[in-house]
Amino acid sequence: MTATSPTTTLAPAAVPARWMDGRHVVARVAPTVGFVSVLVLAAAARWWHLWDIPSSTDELLGVGRGLQVARGQILPLTDFEPYIGSFWNYVLALGFLLAGPSEYVGRGIPFLVGILTVGATFLLATSSAHILATSHPAWSHCFSPLFAALGLWQLQRCVRQDNARGLLASAFWLGLAVQTHPTMAALLPGVGGYLLLKRRAWMLSRWPYLGAGVGVLLLGNIIAFNLITDFGSVRRAAAVGTAYARGRGAGIDLYAGNIQRMGLLSLQVVSGVIDIRDRPRDYLQDPRVIGPGVLALAGALLLSRRGNPIVFLAALPFAAMLAILNAKYEVIPNARFLTPLLPLAFAGTGALLGSAWQSLAARPTVGPLLASGGLGVVVCTLAAISLLGLAGRYDQMESSARTTAMLRSAVDSLEQARTANEPILLDRNLDRLWLDGGGDVWMALNFELTRRNAPVSDLPRRVTPPFGETDPCVAQRVIVARIDRSRGVPRWLGPGFRADPDDLPRQFWTFRIVPAAVQIGPLAPNEWVVLEYEPPISGSARTVDHCAPGRLI
Repeated sequence: MTATSPTTTLAPAAVPARWMDGRHVVARVAPTVGFVSVLVLAAAARWWHLWDIPSSTDELLGVGRGLQVARGQILPLTDFEPYIGSFWNYVLALGFLLAGPSEYVGRGIPFLVGILTVGATFLLATSSAHILATSHPAWSHCFSPLFAALGLWQLQRCVRQDNARGLLASAFWLGLAVQTHPTMAALLPGVGGYLLLKRRAWMLSRWPYLGAGVGVLLLGNIIAFNLITDFGSVRRAAAVGTAYARGRGAGIDLYAGNIQRMGLLSLQVVSGVIDIRDRPRDYLQDPRVIGPGVLALAGALLLSRRGNPIVFLAALPFAAMLAILNAKYEVIPNARFLTPLLPLAFAGTGALLGSAWQSLAARPTVGPLLASGGLGVVVCTLAAISLLGLAGRYDQMESSARTTAMLRSAVDSLEQARTANEPILLDRNLDRLWLDGGGDVWMALNFELTRRNAPVSDLPRRVTPPFGETDPCVAQRVIVARIDRSRGVPRWLGPGFRADPDDLPRQFWTFRIVPAAVQIGPLAPNEWVVLEYEPPISGSARTVDHCAPGRLI
């Protein structure tokens, strides 16, 4: 967001030379100081609860692939979801090669990418949705807002400079955006519409088609994967879409519901008011939710009136297509689908505020100083609304922070007690204890033990506790235990063995699950409680669907 102040009418002699020199120094230094200050603020806002909220999501599947690439074990064409490119896996691999198998690589990279994306618009620095859904979890999607913003910026730049060759740079960034998630392809109709509106003659030149070729080359790995697997990406994406839509209707009813859910999430994402409330109207009647959205919409209208409809041309087709592809619109994890549009929304806000500043600064009764002060108040208010929304959400997700700390402590205590020749056999029933996003306890333990090069694998079978199937909707305890088969097999572990368990190690470690409501009595010397599990009804859509239907998160 930029604004040009009116030129002063004072003659040079009216101002002492030393003042002029000082003012020139300030004018030269102020933009740099301001930019660095915004980046520091963005870093501070993203560092807050970076490592523990949300708790480990299914991000660990992608981070695990990055670790495997760094160790030379795989060279994938796609991410763990085959409709996402492997770009993210190789970025992670580079991080692991530079820093070693550090636990900080996974979330450290989205943290840095989130700060870089702030360069697209300063208002993104304190965006709670961009912080929580895009700058914390180690998803490939962390790059989407950055690449989308760079691609659309380059598109406008080449049109403004009347340089068709610039389409190649725009195609490069947009191709990378689609590499990070297929929903970014929904930006392309808006790009085409913008070109037809602004530079239709370019369609007769070679540059749009060379740009399309650049995009196809950047997606070559995904294309190759689909040719090898009989369109495995498409089939998996269709299966995920069907799973997301389950219980939300079908046909036009599903689409209309998706539009409504997307509209509510859009207001939350733009305003930063992401705390959990009981009903949609609790958001819709709050001026802190509606106000920032109105500013962004008014700014987009202002840009359109001035001949730049890029916000609407990009956002409307994107929303129409996203409503077909996706049926889940919770802040965690699905605000990530809308955060790539935040630079556009904030560009509208910036245009409106910049126009207001110019109008007020030109009035003798106001002037540049008062206009700047008023603009500062508005910007600080928008930032405060978002940061307060983030703080409220963190308070509601306090159990996620506790779970993260307990999982880390669980692995630490196990590794301190375990001798080097004793393996760990995980019970796949631990995947019934869900974490934020699409994560679970089995995934978290398996990744962390693998990262530490511990000898970890699974028990031959799931262990059904004597109390019945593990219920992810009630509190549970997870207990680590050392098993020595020469002294007998505990009764609770029996279902995890084959009929002939002789191929299992004689001594190993494992985890068992006990409902929190069950009295467990004295534990053996080599057993201790490592996790007090609470259903993550503030950070997991899967948990909400099963345990608290209708809850807004």
